[in-house]
Amino acid sequence: MGDGLLRSVAELIFGGQTDENIGLARGWIQRRGHLNVGLVVEILATQVRPLVIVDKSPSTVYRLEWMRRAYRLFPEARFLHLVRNPHGHAESVLRAIDDYGGPATAPRWLVQLTHFPSLDHSAGLGHFRDASGNGNLNGSASGNRKPDPQYAWFNLHSNILNFLSEVPDGSKLRVRAEDIVTNPDRELPQVVSWLGLRTDDEAIERMKHPERSPYACFGPPSAPFGNDPNFLRNPVLRPSRARLRNGDDTLYGREGGDGLTSEVRALADVFGYS
Repeated sequence: MGDGLLRSVAELIFGGQTDENIGLARGWIQRRGHLNVGLVVEILATQVRPLVIVDKSPSTVYRLEWMRRAYRLFPEARFLHLVRNPHGHAESVLRAIDDYGGPATAPRWLVQLTHFPSLDHSAGLGHFRDASGNGNLNGSASGNRKPDPQYAWFNLHSNILNFLSEVPDGSKLRVRAEDIVTNPDRELPQVVSWLGLRTDDEAIERMKHPERSPYACFGPPSAPFGNDPNFLRNPVLRPSRARLRNGDDTLYGREGGDGLTSEVRALADVFGYS
């Protein structure tokens, strides 16, 4: 995941993502090791001004305190809650693990998404608790549950909901990934209008081509990643992958797959997946 910062510094500070510039970026970061993350983000933001930077680091939502810290450092930030059908999430995680040859050879961060730690309790869990009432859908904590991507889906989105309950309505928006990729001409203008950005046809058309980004590819050998490898292999909108599955109790579409738990189904209903 650290490759993302290296590639950003190489691109914005040193003019391009080459192995030589990645080396310069490592030195640049080390010389600023005494700074907090907010100051580093602010430095990078000045490089692209008047454009607005977007941070989509998935680990930010692992703990409520990390989201709260981001909000304290950037009180004018907007928070876009991007949701996905739990079936699609689970299939994506398992497919990615299979691509690496299985759990034994897949990256640790990816395998973790099948066996994610329990919910962060520091802000209360609202209505999203399991049958025991303790808000824990961790496969490892229950002897009759095996590792399963739906637990990570539930825990991460519950953390997000708890954080967003503290954020004013005008600074947060929820969108379904399936809607964005299947009907971008309808959905994207709503998102950018909320952000106060351009909504003309040219702007929307550019948003439909993520492959044009300098980061939408593998980086040089010294920093190849910083994003989902599957996206980096084929960085385009893929409407065919967005399926709004309804009434299907077989998880992942695999033979013998477990059904969604009642807690996951309830949260999916909140997001419009019924």
